[in-house]
Amino acid sequence: MQHLQPKPTFRRPLQAPYYGPYPVIKRSHKFYKVNIHGKPTSISIDRLKPAFTDNVDDTLHLEESDAEIKPNLRKTRSGHCVHFPDYFVSSR
Repeated sequence: MQHLQPKPTFRRPLQAPYYGPYPVIKRSHKFYKVNIHGKPTSISIDRLKPAFTDNVDDTLHLEESDAEIKPNLRKTRSGHCVHFPDYFVSSR
């Protein structure tokens, strides 16, 4: 587990349920030492939730390959991507 999200003790309406994710510096039996805004902070296991993050490099690679696979996509005036079946597309 590399990143954690601490649960807030008191929450106002429309406030995010969790903060983070923050990198873990050190683990012990009951406490985790987490780097929050550049300061190491000890937080109880009861107040933590594991965070699962994706690699940014993998998602960028997938976006590039999707553009190569679907060249027939057309955009509407509002910017939405639309794929028309071949029998609706007139050859110009």
